[in-house]
Amino acid sequence: LHQALQQRSQEEGSTLFMTLLAAFGVLLYRYSGQRGLVVGTPIANRNQVEIEGLIGFFVNTLALPLDLAGNPSFRQLLARVREETLGAYAHQELPFEKLVEVLQPERDLSRTPLFQVMFSFESAPIALPPASSGLTVERLEVSNEIAAKFDFTLSLEEGEQGLSGAWAYSTDLFEAATIERMQSHFERLLASIAADLDQPISALSLLAEEERHTILGVWNESHQPYPLDESFPALFEAQVARTPEATALRYEGETLNYRDLNERINRLAHRLREAGVGPEALVALCLERSVEMVVGILALLKAGGAYLPLDPTTPTERLAFMLADSQAPLLLTQRSLAAQLPPYEGKVLHLDDEQEALLHYPAENPASLVRPEHLAYVIYTSGSTGRPKGTLINHRSLTNYLCWVTQTLLSEQVQHLPATTRVTFDASLKQLLAPLLTGRAVWLLGEEIVTQPDRLLDLLKSQPNTAINCVPLLWQAILEEFEHSSDMATPPISHLFLGGEAASPELLRRTFARLPRISVWNLYGPSEATANASAARLQPGDPLTIGHPIANTQLYLLDADLQPVPVGVPGELYIGGEGLARGYLNQPGLTAERFVPHPFATEAGLRLYRTGDLGRYLPDGSIEFMGRRDYQIKVRGFRVELGEIEAVLHEHPAIAQAIVTAQEAGAAGADKRLVAYIVPQAGQEEINLALPAFLREKLPEYMIPAHIVLLENLPLTATGKLDRKALPVLTWQPTAGRFTAPRTPTEESLAEIWAEVLALERVGVEESFFALGGHSLLATRCMSRIRQRFEMDLPLRILFEYPTIAALGPEIDRLRQAAQGLAAPPMIPIERGADLPLSFAQQRLWFLEQLEQGSVYHVPMLFRLNGHLDRRLLGRSFNEIIRRHEVLRSSLVTRQGQPVQRIEPALTLPLPLLDLRALPASEREAYARAHATEEINRPFDLARPPLLRALLIQFGDEEHLVVLTMHHIVSDAWSTEILLREVALLYEAYRAGQPSPLPELPIQYADFAAWQQQWLQGETLEAQLAYWREQLRGVPTTLELP
Repeated sequence: LHQALQQRSQEEGSTLFMTLLAAFGVLLYRYSGQRGLVVGTPIANRNQVEIEGLIGFFVNTLALPLDLAGNPSFRQLLARVREETLGAYAHQELPFEKLVEVLQPERDLSRTPLFQVMFSFESAPIALPPASSGLTVERLEVSNEIAAKFDFTLSLEEGEQGLSGAWAYSTDLFEAATIERMQSHFERLLASIAADLDQPISALSLLAEEERHTILGVWNESHQPYPLDESFPALFEAQVARTPEATALRYEGETLNYRDLNERINRLAHRLREAGVGPEALVALCLERSVEMVVGILALLKAGGAYLPLDPTTPTERLAFMLADSQAPLLLTQRSLAAQLPPYEGKVLHLDDEQEALLHYPAENPASLVRPEHLAYVIYTSGSTGRPKGTLINHRSLTNYLCWVTQTLLSEQVQHLPATTRVTFDASLKQLLAPLLTGRAVWLLGEEIVTQPDRLLDLLKSQPNTAINCVPLLWQAILEEFEHSSDMATPPISHLFLGGEAASPELLRRTFARLPRISVWNLYGPSEATANASAARLQPGDPLTIGHPIANTQLYLLDADLQPVPVGVPGELYIGGEGLARGYLNQPGLTAERFVPHPFATEAGLRLYRTGDLGRYLPDGSIEFMGRRDYQIKVRGFRVELGEIEAVLHEHPAIAQAIVTAQEAGAAGADKRLVAYIVPQAGQEEINLALPAFLREKLPEYMIPAHIVLLENLPLTATGKLDRKALPVLTWQPTAGRFTAPRTPTEESLAEIWAEVLALERVGVEESFFALGGHSLLATRCMSRIRQRFEMDLPLRILFEYPTIAALGPEIDRLRQAAQGLAAPPMIPIERGADLPLSFAQQRLWFLEQLEQGSVYHVPMLFRLNGHLDRRLLGRSFNEIIRRHEVLRSSLVTRQGQPVQRIEPALTLPLPLLDLRALPASEREAYARAHATEEINRPFDLARPPLLRALLIQFGDEEHLVVLTMHHIVSDAWSTEILLREVALLYEAYRAGQPSPLPELPIQYADFAAWQQQWLQGETLEAQLAYWREQLRGVPTTLELP
């Protein structure tokens, strides 16, 4: 593979680095879905001959934008990357730190600016000292587990054996298994690239054949036999024949057995046939909850027609639209609802007027006209345009679904399943129809019961082995009634079927705490898939998932190019199988948009439904629901999943319910701010005061809601789902509380700036910038105005550290001083004063050291030496290196809050010896490794030189281990090669009794630092910045990885 990639690179006039970088970009694109992204990569930055032989921290970081838009072939992408990298090389002198300082990208303390992933490639590994007089040198791998500086870094190295590499990653963001899968996918991607450069990047193989087979095939093995040629009416009639005397329907004291219910249904079916109802005839049905509602639905199905359920409580305008859009020629209703119905041009059949006439129609089953492909019902759901859309479901889909319900959900332990759902909601299918295929009774509850959780709970307590099917919000209300009830007897609820919207882990925790023996099912599925497409039976402690596909159903998680995503990577849910709807009534365009050709079909004509829902596979193939794509928003350039914030809120024990929305604020709604609506647990009304600190421990700053609103209850729709449109809209004003006016001129200036930036009338000095709706982008604007007003350069971080005017004002007063000006001659030796400037790279690393106390920025090396070693000469060689390279005698100290470097005129590096010869031979290696690791990770004090350590560990008379550790602020990978080469030359010369063969260095690192500070000014700086501004314009500088 290495040779093939080399050959492909040469054929395209590219380097292997460019090819690997382009492949890395494809990997990130396939994981994130982002077609524009920025990758960091280190560059030696040694393009001046004067510094090629210097030890020091010269390496620069390039922020390389990668453009993957338009689904190019890999050959085309490689050409783009080639041009991008060549341009970057020509502008590599601009320090990354200076670029960030000038561009001022959106800052967030949880991630690095401009890019979050790093890619490095070393084509020439560090040269080992040559063998001399029988002394052989072997370089050892260093196990140096320190905090990752980026989300993750891929480091590749080209050697004699091919390509090798390592992944460094943040354990706060990724699990080891995720990185292992990513590595496997990268290797597969490289193989696919080597095989054919002309493949579109979306078609490059990411998954191994076994993994692809598992995702597409094994996890969709849902075949379950069902009566393909039967319809619900025929199956119901067969049940009537088996259990004619069993109770079939209960409603408010009225009961009907299967025989009597069937006869009433048959009479109405004959009447409907007489009215012209038959296959494909759509009949509207608008009835109050009653026995006649159930009879009407079943009679329509028996007559061969399809029913369109209408809710009498629906606004008249919406009813009028559905009647007109459906063009239903017949409406089944009741006389008492006449005033609530809109004008209707079709035929109206009032069932309450027909009761006596129906007694004259036959009670026998009508001859069946229904075929599996005939229409069974149409349900209208909300449309993105604001107008509802009708979903067409045929009998085959209905039969498959009801058979799955009876075989899976309605186990022998479930004796009762109350019908709580409105008939316009397809959850009613399992409540009204499924029991009639098992000999159970439909338990139809009255409207006044299903809308009152306390009465519903009392009713549930009256029947043993009851299951309940409802949306999570209704179940939460029932659960709260139980939790607050004086009657602590456990209600006999054996099964809970949750569906309709996403449940929360906290709701499940409370459920199992109160009902430890309950069987909980989490059901998922849109109306377009006949109510449910997947199901998960959950146990206490299980991750909250939507499980696996139900019978004869397939679920796929696909990217924007309809390619399957790997485990753990978010993708859009697509549904296939027997439950799929025909499409949308009278909307062929929308049907074609949402019901797409099946990309993995083995037979012609199959389709998938594009749900707009997001999910990701867990390792066992179950699917974690991640919310709607519609709820995936951009806040100040960051992609935000509102569901992720809601999930974190639900982790707080004081929160009962939580919803997050994005609302517009500022001039013309230019600023989008997050609002959290919280329903606290009883007695936890002060939770809003503690929430910001809780959220900051778990979420980046841009995902912290700017406002928290406490509600007694969340608003619900008629079907019991959350009504987001009914949530109160905020006006952006300061939080209520004691107002403290500015007291000093500095505070007055700051208050004016804050009020302007935050679009507020006034700001108190005790109010937090971020609690008032401030975020990183506004903080940047605020600091820009502060710098201009006070004519001083202040870092952005100061606003995070001093978020109130009362705290920030005195700090500004303390720091106010004239801005420093730096000047230096060209790259020639400068005068050695007490304090010398740092390079830009050193300044940033020094800052990171102050920010991350205890972090380790070290460059370690381990070498095993076999043969006779003269310890004195090795120590002399190291000390000559320190004499030659001033940077190894430098220290970094603070003067007036700014770091400077000092150089010691002379310094001796000790070479301590750790002699292990007294230990048993079997223990020496482990002891040496442990001691070396401890030595490598021991922090340096930047104010105490040298920033280099050496340790010699002796295993035997002619076996040693050298442990070298340098701080990164005085070294880089190039520097280690110089150090090793020079040590080898010096040791060889000293051993031969000769002086150092190395010429004196005309330039030192301090000279470079001063030159850099002077050179990167004026027109030179502007030319560099102009290039990078253009390259990074419009490219997302945040990468969202799973």
